[in-house]
Amino acid sequence: MNPINKFNIKKFVVGYIQTNMYLIINNKKGVIIDPGFVDSESDALIKKVKSECRKIPAVLLTHGHYDHISGLGIIKEKFNSIIYCHKLEQEKLT
Repeated sequence: MNPINKFNIKKFVVGYIQTNMYLIINNKKGVIIDPGFVDSESDALIKKVKSECRKIPAVLLTHGHYDHISGLGIIKEKFNSIIYCHKLEQEKLT
């Protein structure tokens, strides 16, 4: 019998209006949900994420409001992650 993989969920309160960003970790890989951080937070936040995960293969956006996507470009640049969102939100991201 194989052991059940466990997920570790980290919550970060980020951005100017203090929204929640989540990092879900399993086997040194992570998924980020709503990277709404701002530039002044990016270095420390990326360092923390890299200390937890070797890879961030995916980012999930719950919706396209700025306070949930403002750090998306930095995450894409640092981790080359695939971005997932609802098709109605795609226009806001292009």
